[in-house]
Amino acid sequence: MDSTNEEKISIGVFVRRGVIKKFLQQTPIAKYAELHEANEVVKANLFFFSRDGLKGKAGKILGVFFNKRNAKWSMKQFSYPHVVYSRKSGGLAGKKNRQYRREFQIRKVIWWSSHRRYNKWDVFEKLANDPNIKRYLPITNKYKEISQLIPMFKKYSSVYLKSARGTGGGGVIRIRPEPGGGYEWSQHGSELITKKLLTLKELSQEIARFYRKREIIFQEGINLLSMGGRLVDFRGDLQKNGKNQLYYSYINARIGEEGSPIASRTTAERKVLFDEFIEQYMNGDWGNKEKLRRRVHHFLRTTYTTMEKYYGPLGELGIDFGIDHNWKIWLIECNKTPHRKNLKYLYPRDQRISVWVRALEYSKYLYQRQLKSKAVERDKVK
Repeated sequence: MDSTNEEKISIGVFVRRGVIKKFLQQTPIAKYAELHEANEVVKANLFFFSRDGLKGKAGKILGVFFNKRNAKWSMKQFSYPHVVYSRKSGGLAGKKNRQYRREFQIRKVIWWSSHRRYNKWDVFEKLANDPNIKRYLPITNKYKEISQLIPMFKKYSSVYLKSARGTGGGGVIRIRPEPGGGYEWSQHGSELITKKLLTLKELSQEIARFYRKREIIFQEGINLLSMGGRLVDFRGDLQKNGKNQLYYSYINARIGEEGSPIASRTTAERKVLFDEFIEQYMNGDWGNKEKLRRRVHHFLRTTYTTMEKYYGPLGELGIDFGIDHNWKIWLIECNKTPHRKNLKYLYPRDQRISVWVRALEYSKYLYQRQLKSKAVERDKVK
Protein backbone atom coordinates (compact mmCIF):
# COMPACT_ATOMS: atom_id res chain seq x y z
CA MET A 1 0.00 0.00 0.00
CA ASP A 2 1.49 3.33 -1.04
CA SER A 3 -0.70 5.72 0.93
CA THR A 4 1.18 8.02 3.28
CA ASN A 5 -1.87 9.20 5.19
CA GLU A 6 -1.82 8.86 8.97
CA GLU A 7 -4.49 6.17 8.84
CA LYS A 8 -4.77 3.28 11.25
CA ILE A 9 -2.12 0.70 10.44
CA SER A 10 -3.28 -2.46 8.68
CA ILE A 11 -1.37 -5.67 9.46
CA GLY A 12 -1.87 -8.90 7.56
CA VAL A 13 -0.58 -12.07 9.23
CA PHE A 14 0.55 -14.64 6.65
CA VAL A 15 -0.11 -18.24 7.76
CA ARG A 16 -0.58 -21.76 6.43
CA ARG A 17 -3.95 -22.63 4.85
CA GLY A 18 -4.58 -25.07 7.72
CA VAL A 19 -4.55 -22.14 10.15
CA ILE A 20 -7.26 -20.39 8.13
CA LYS A 21 -9.33 -23.57 8.15
CA LYS A 22 -9.14 -23.73 11.96
CA PHE A 23 -10.26 -20.10 12.22
CA LEU A 24 -13.33 -20.75 10.07
CA GLN A 25 -14.16 -23.84 12.14
CA GLN A 26 -14.17 -21.46 15.14
CA THR A 27 -11.36 -23.46 16.75
CA PRO A 28 -8.34 -21.18 16.22
CA ILE A 29 -4.86 -22.38 17.10
CA ALA A 30 -4.09 -20.99 20.56
CA LYS A 31 -1.08 -18.87 19.60
CA TYR A 32 -3.03 -17.09 16.84
CA ALA A 33 -5.98 -16.46 19.13
CA GLU A 34 -3.47 -14.87 21.51
CA LEU A 35 -1.99 -12.83 18.66
CA HIS A 36 -5.50 -11.49 18.04
CA GLU A 37 -5.84 -10.69 21.77
CA ALA A 38 -2.52 -8.85 21.67
CA ASN A 39 -4.00 -6.54 19.07
CA GLU A 40 -6.35 -5.19 21.74
CA VAL A 41 -3.22 -3.36 22.95
CA VAL A 42 -1.83 -2.32 19.55
CA LYS A 43 -5.23 -1.61 17.93
CA ALA A 44 -4.24 -2.25 14.32
CA ASN A 45 -6.59 -3.40 11.57
CA LEU A 46 -5.58 -7.06 11.82
CA PHE A 47 -6.41 -10.00 9.58
CA PHE A 48 -4.98 -13.42 8.74
CA PHE A 49 -4.46 -14.83 5.25
CA SER A 50 -2.78 -17.68 3.39
CA ARG A 51 -1.52 -18.08 -0.17
CA ASP A 52 -5.04 -19.13 -1.20
CA GLY A 53 -6.26 -15.66 -0.23
CA LEU A 54 -4.17 -14.12 -3.03
CA LYS A 55 -5.95 -15.96 -5.85
CA GLY A 56 -9.12 -13.88 -5.98
CA LYS A 57 -9.99 -10.36 -7.03
CA ALA A 58 -7.08 -8.25 -8.28
CA GLY A 59 -5.80 -5.82 -5.68
CA LYS A 60 -7.60 -7.64 -2.87
CA ILE A 61 -6.72 -10.32 -0.32
CA LEU A 62 -9.24 -12.81 1.06
CA GLY A 63 -8.56 -12.95 4.77
CA VAL A 64 -10.01 -13.93 8.13
CA PHE A 65 -10.85 -11.53 10.94
CA PHE A 66 -12.73 -11.64 14.23
CA ASN A 67 -16.21 -10.25 13.65
CA LYS A 68 -17.30 -8.54 16.86
CA ARG A 69 -20.92 -8.32 15.68
CA ASN A 70 -21.46 -12.07 15.96
CA ALA A 71 -18.31 -12.97 17.95
CA LYS A 72 -17.14 -15.32 15.19
CA TRP A 73 -14.18 -15.64 12.87
CA SER A 74 -15.30 -14.56 9.41
CA MET A 75 -13.82 -14.12 5.94
CA LYS A 76 -13.91 -11.09 3.67
CA GLN A 77 -11.92 -9.17 1.04
CA PHE A 78 -9.23 -6.80 2.33
CA SER A 79 -7.09 -4.20 0.63
CA TYR A 80 -3.37 -4.90 0.74
CA PRO A 81 -2.07 -4.14 4.26
CA HIS A 82 0.67 -1.72 5.20
CA VAL A 83 2.67 -4.55 6.79
CA VAL A 84 2.69 -8.34 6.45
CA TYR A 85 3.88 -10.27 9.48
CA SER A 86 4.82 -13.67 8.07
CA ARG A 87 4.23 -16.61 10.40
CA LYS A 88 4.77 -19.20 7.67
CA SER A 89 8.32 -20.49 7.31
CA GLY A 90 9.59 -19.60 3.85
CA GLY A 91 6.89 -17.01 3.23
CA LEU A 92 6.14 -16.75 -0.50
CA ALA A 93 9.39 -18.35 -1.66
CA GLY A 94 9.70 -20.12 -5.01
CA LYS A 95 9.06 -19.37 -8.68
CA LYS A 96 5.34 -20.14 -8.45
CA ASN A 97 4.92 -17.25 -6.01
CA ARG A 98 6.96 -14.69 -7.97
CA GLN A 99 3.89 -12.81 -9.21
CA TYR A 100 2.50 -12.56 -5.68
CA ARG A 101 5.79 -11.20 -4.33
CA ARG A 102 5.81 -8.67 -7.13
CA GLU A 103 2.32 -7.47 -6.19
CA PHE A 104 3.43 -6.73 -2.63
CA GLN A 105 6.54 -4.93 -3.90
CA ILE A 106 4.55 -2.74 -6.31
CA ARG A 107 2.26 -1.67 -3.47
CA LYS A 108 5.27 -1.04 -1.20
CA VAL A 109 3.95 -3.42 1.44
CA ILE A 110 6.48 -4.12 4.20
CA TRP A 111 6.92 -7.90 4.54
CA TRP A 112 8.75 -9.43 7.44
CA SER A 113 10.39 -11.87 7.85
CA SER A 114 11.82 -12.58 4.39
CA HIS A 115 10.53 -15.16 1.91
CA ARG A 116 13.49 -17.52 2.13
CA ARG A 117 14.56 -19.96 4.84
CA TYR A 118 18.15 -19.80 5.96
CA ASN A 119 20.59 -22.02 4.12
CA LYS A 120 22.70 -23.55 6.91
CA TRP A 121 25.82 -23.65 4.74
CA ASP A 122 25.46 -19.99 3.78
CA VAL A 123 24.95 -19.03 7.43
CA PHE A 124 27.97 -20.97 8.67
CA GLU A 125 30.20 -19.66 5.87
CA LYS A 126 29.36 -16.09 6.84
CA LEU A 127 29.58 -16.57 10.59
CA ALA A 128 32.82 -18.57 10.44
CA ASN A 129 34.60 -15.45 9.20
CA ASP A 130 33.15 -13.16 11.84
CA PRO A 131 35.40 -12.65 14.90
CA ASN A 132 32.44 -12.06 17.22
CA ILE A 133 30.70 -15.38 16.62
CA LYS A 134 33.10 -17.93 15.12
CA ARG A 135 34.14 -19.31 18.51
CA TYR A 136 30.61 -20.66 18.99
CA LEU A 137 30.60 -22.70 15.77
CA PRO A 138 31.29 -26.44 15.41
CA ILE A 139 33.52 -27.58 12.56
CA THR A 140 31.22 -27.46 9.53
CA ASN A 141 31.64 -28.23 5.84
CA LYS A 142 29.59 -28.87 2.73
CA TYR A 143 29.16 -32.55 1.95
CA LYS A 144 30.19 -33.72 -1.51
CA GLU A 145 31.56 -37.25 -1.08
CA ILE A 146 32.05 -39.88 1.59
CA SER A 147 35.85 -39.43 1.72
CA GLN A 148 35.31 -36.09 3.50
CA LEU A 149 33.97 -37.93 6.54
CA ILE A 150 36.97 -40.23 7.07
CA PRO A 151 39.15 -37.66 8.93
CA MET A 152 36.07 -36.56 10.91
CA PHE A 153 35.48 -40.14 12.11
CA LYS A 154 39.11 -40.32 13.25
CA LYS A 155 38.85 -37.10 15.24
CA TYR A 156 35.29 -37.13 16.64
CA SER A 157 33.12 -39.76 18.29
CA SER A 158 30.16 -38.69 16.14
CA VAL A 159 29.47 -36.70 12.99
CA TYR A 160 26.17 -35.02 12.09
CA LEU A 161 24.76 -34.61 8.59
CA LYS A 162 22.01 -32.02 7.99
CA SER A 163 19.94 -30.84 5.09
CA ALA A 164 21.08 -27.29 4.36
CA ARG A 165 17.47 -26.06 4.21
CA GLY A 166 15.79 -28.50 6.57
CA THR A 167 13.82 -27.52 9.68
CA GLY A 168 12.54 -29.37 12.72
CA GLY A 169 15.30 -31.99 12.86
CA GLY A 170 13.82 -34.31 10.22
CA GLY A 171 16.87 -33.97 7.97
CA VAL A 172 19.45 -34.59 10.72
CA ILE A 173 21.48 -37.82 10.86
CA ARG A 174 24.02 -38.80 13.52
CA ILE A 175 26.75 -41.22 12.45
CA ARG A 176 29.00 -42.94 14.98
CA PRO A 177 31.97 -45.09 13.95
CA GLU A 178 31.87 -48.31 15.97
CA PRO A 179 35.01 -49.79 17.61
CA GLY A 180 34.56 -53.17 15.92
CA GLY A 181 33.97 -51.63 12.50
CA GLY A 182 30.94 -50.24 10.75
CA TYR A 183 28.81 -47.22 11.53
CA GLU A 184 25.74 -46.53 13.65
CA TRP A 185 23.14 -44.43 11.81
CA SER A 186 20.54 -42.57 13.95
CA GLN A 187 17.71 -40.33 12.80
CA HIS A 188 14.57 -38.99 14.43
CA GLY A 189 11.83 -37.93 12.04
CA SER A 190 8.34 -39.18 12.77
CA GLU A 191 10.04 -41.94 14.78
CA LEU A 192 13.46 -42.83 16.12
CA ILE A 193 15.43 -45.08 13.73
CA THR A 194 18.82 -46.63 14.50
CA LYS A 195 20.65 -49.06 12.22
CA LYS A 196 24.13 -50.36 11.51
CA LEU A 197 25.97 -49.95 8.21
CA LEU A 198 28.96 -52.18 7.72
CA THR A 199 31.11 -50.27 5.23
CA LEU A 200 31.80 -46.76 3.96
CA LYS A 201 30.23 -47.79 0.65
CA GLU A 202 26.99 -48.74 2.41
CA LEU A 203 27.08 -45.48 4.34
CA SER A 204 27.64 -43.50 1.13
CA GLN A 205 24.71 -45.23 -0.55
CA GLU A 206 22.42 -44.62 2.43
CA ILE A 207 23.34 -40.92 2.50
CA ALA A 208 22.58 -40.63 -1.22
CA ARG A 209 19.26 -42.47 -0.77
CA PHE A 210 18.16 -40.39 2.21
CA TYR A 211 19.11 -36.91 0.98
CA ARG A 212 18.76 -37.52 -2.77
CA LYS A 213 19.73 -34.25 -4.47
CA ARG A 214 19.41 -32.02 -1.41
CA GLU A 215 22.33 -29.86 -0.34
CA ILE A 216 23.98 -31.33 2.78
CA ILE A 217 26.37 -30.08 5.44
CA PHE A 218 28.32 -32.14 7.99
CA GLN A 219 29.50 -31.13 11.45
CA GLU A 220 31.47 -32.42 14.38
CA GLY A 221 29.29 -34.00 17.06
CA ILE A 222 29.00 -31.92 20.24
CA ASN A 223 29.20 -33.58 23.65
CA LEU A 224 25.94 -31.97 24.80
CA LEU A 225 24.62 -31.91 28.33
CA SER A 226 22.31 -34.83 28.99
CA MET A 227 19.84 -36.09 31.58
CA GLY A 228 19.28 -39.82 31.99
CA GLY A 229 20.57 -40.65 28.51
CA ARG A 230 18.57 -37.81 26.92
CA LEU A 231 20.36 -35.02 25.07
CA VAL A 232 19.58 -31.44 26.07
CA ASP A 233 19.67 -28.38 23.86
CA PHE A 234 18.17 -24.91 24.10
CA ARG A 235 16.06 -22.42 22.14
CA GLY A 236 16.39 -18.67 22.59
CA ASP A 237 13.61 -16.52 21.10
CA LEU A 238 14.64 -12.89 20.55
CA GLN A 239 12.44 -10.04 19.27
CA LYS A 240 12.57 -6.37 18.45
CA ASN A 241 9.88 -4.23 20.09
CA GLY A 242 8.11 -1.08 18.92
CA LYS A 243 11.23 1.01 19.62
CA ASN A 244 13.49 -1.35 17.66
CA GLN A 245 15.03 -2.57 20.92
CA LEU A 246 16.14 -6.18 21.29
CA TYR A 247 14.21 -8.26 23.81
CA TYR A 248 14.69 -11.80 25.15
CA SER A 249 11.22 -13.33 24.77
CA TYR A 250 12.16 -16.64 26.32
CA ILE A 251 14.92 -19.22 26.61
CA ASN A 252 13.97 -22.85 27.16
CA ALA A 253 15.68 -26.20 27.52
CA ARG A 254 14.58 -29.17 25.41
CA ILE A 255 15.19 -32.62 26.84
CA GLY A 256 15.16 -35.19 24.05
CA GLU A 257 13.92 -38.74 23.89
CA GLU A 258 16.18 -41.48 25.18
CA GLY A 259 18.67 -42.48 22.47
CA SER A 260 17.60 -39.72 20.07
CA PRO A 261 20.38 -37.89 18.17
CA ILE A 262 18.51 -34.58 18.61
CA ALA A 263 16.70 -32.89 21.48
CA SER A 264 14.20 -30.83 19.48
CA ARG A 265 11.95 -33.84 18.75
CA THR A 266 10.48 -34.15 22.20
CA THR A 267 7.24 -33.71 24.13
CA ALA A 268 6.01 -30.42 25.59
CA GLU A 269 6.44 -31.88 29.09
CA ARG A 270 10.20 -32.10 28.52
CA LYS A 271 10.54 -28.45 27.58
CA VAL A 272 11.33 -26.21 30.55
CA LEU A 273 12.51 -22.66 31.02
CA PHE A 274 16.29 -22.23 30.94
CA ASP A 275 16.47 -20.86 34.48
CA GLU A 276 14.50 -23.82 35.83
CA PHE A 277 16.79 -26.24 34.04
CA ILE A 278 20.06 -24.78 35.34
CA GLU A 279 18.64 -24.55 38.86
CA GLN A 280 18.09 -28.30 38.68
CA TYR A 281 21.24 -29.22 36.75
CA MET A 282 23.68 -26.97 38.63
CA ASN A 283 22.26 -27.67 42.09
CA GLY A 284 23.61 -25.19 44.65
CA ASP A 285 26.33 -23.71 42.40
CA TRP A 286 24.92 -20.17 42.51
CA GLY A 287 28.00 -18.33 41.26
CA ASN A 288 28.40 -20.45 38.15
CA LYS A 289 24.65 -20.34 37.44
CA GLU A 290 24.69 -16.57 37.21
CA LYS A 291 27.87 -16.60 35.15
CA LEU A 292 26.29 -19.07 32.71
CA ARG A 293 23.15 -16.90 32.42
CA ARG A 294 25.27 -13.88 31.51
CA ARG A 295 27.29 -15.88 28.97
CA VAL A 296 24.13 -17.25 27.33
CA HIS A 297 22.55 -13.79 27.11
CA HIS A 298 25.74 -12.40 25.58
CA PHE A 299 25.86 -15.28 23.07
CA LEU A 300 22.22 -14.76 22.04
CA ARG A 301 22.60 -11.01 21.60
CA THR A 302 25.84 -11.48 19.64
CA THR A 303 24.22 -14.07 17.38
CA TYR A 304 21.20 -11.85 16.71
CA THR A 305 23.22 -8.72 15.90
CA THR A 306 25.65 -10.70 13.74
CA MET A 307 22.81 -12.28 11.77
CA GLU A 308 21.32 -8.82 11.21
CA LYS A 309 24.69 -7.63 9.92
CA TYR A 310 24.62 -10.26 7.17
CA TYR A 311 20.89 -10.68 6.51
CA GLY A 312 19.39 -7.27 7.29
CA PRO A 313 16.68 -6.36 9.85
CA LEU A 314 15.09 -9.49 11.33
CA GLY A 315 12.43 -8.48 13.84
CA GLU A 316 12.63 -11.88 15.52
CA LEU A 317 14.94 -14.87 15.55
CA GLY A 318 14.88 -18.34 17.06
CA ILE A 319 18.38 -19.46 18.06
CA ASP A 320 19.03 -23.14 18.80
CA PHE A 321 22.16 -23.75 20.84
CA GLY A 322 23.87 -26.39 22.91
CA ILE A 323 26.09 -26.45 25.99
CA ASP A 324 28.71 -29.16 26.37
CA HIS A 325 30.04 -30.80 29.53
CA ASN A 326 32.79 -28.16 29.74
CA TRP A 327 30.08 -25.45 29.72
CA LYS A 328 31.09 -24.23 26.27
CA ILE A 329 28.21 -22.74 24.24
CA TRP A 330 27.66 -23.90 20.66
CA LEU A 331 25.43 -22.44 17.96
CA ILE A 332 23.27 -25.14 16.36
CA GLU A 333 21.11 -23.12 13.96
CA CYS A 334 19.01 -19.99 13.49
CA ASN A 335 15.30 -19.89 12.60
CA LYS A 336 13.66 -16.87 10.96
CA THR A 337 10.16 -17.78 12.10
CA PRO A 338 10.16 -19.17 15.67
CA HIS A 339 7.11 -21.46 15.95
CA ARG A 340 6.37 -20.64 19.60
CA LYS A 341 4.02 -23.59 19.77
CA ASN A 342 5.14 -24.40 23.31
CA LEU A 343 4.69 -20.94 24.79
CA LYS A 344 1.53 -22.14 26.52
CA TYR A 345 3.55 -24.74 28.45
CA LEU A 346 6.24 -22.25 29.49
CA TYR A 347 4.50 -19.01 30.42
CA PRO A 348 1.24 -17.74 31.90
CA ARG A 349 -1.19 -16.07 29.52
CA ASP A 350 -0.18 -12.43 30.16
CA GLN A 351 3.45 -13.14 29.30
CA ARG A 352 2.44 -15.04 26.14
CA ILE A 353 0.32 -12.08 25.04
CA SER A 354 3.33 -9.78 25.57
CA VAL A 355 5.33 -11.77 23.01
CA TRP A 356 2.71 -11.05 20.34
CA VAL A 357 2.31 -7.41 21.41
CA ARG A 358 6.00 -6.88 20.70
CA ALA A 359 5.65 -8.45 17.23
CA LEU A 360 2.72 -6.18 16.33
CA GLU A 361 4.44 -3.11 17.76
CA TYR A 362 7.53 -3.90 15.70
CA SER A 363 5.26 -4.05 12.62
CA LYS A 364 3.98 -0.61 13.58
CA TYR A 365 7.56 0.64 13.98
CA LEU A 366 8.43 -0.55 10.46
CA TYR A 367 5.44 1.28 8.98
CA GLN A 368 6.16 4.51 10.85
CA ARG A 369 9.77 4.35 9.68
CA GLN A 370 8.53 3.97 6.09
CA LEU A 371 6.27 7.03 6.49
CA LYS A 372 9.16 9.12 7.81
CA SER A 373 11.36 8.01 4.90
CA LYS A 374 8.66 9.04 2.40
CA ALA A 375 8.26 12.40 4.11
CA VAL A 376 12.01 13.02 3.80
CA GLU A 377 11.88 12.18 0.09
CA ARG A 378 8.97 14.58 -0.45
CA ASP A 379 10.88 17.35 1.31
CA LYS A 380 13.88 16.75 -0.98
CA VAL A 381 11.67 17.15 -4.05
CA LYS A 382 10.33 20.45 -2.71
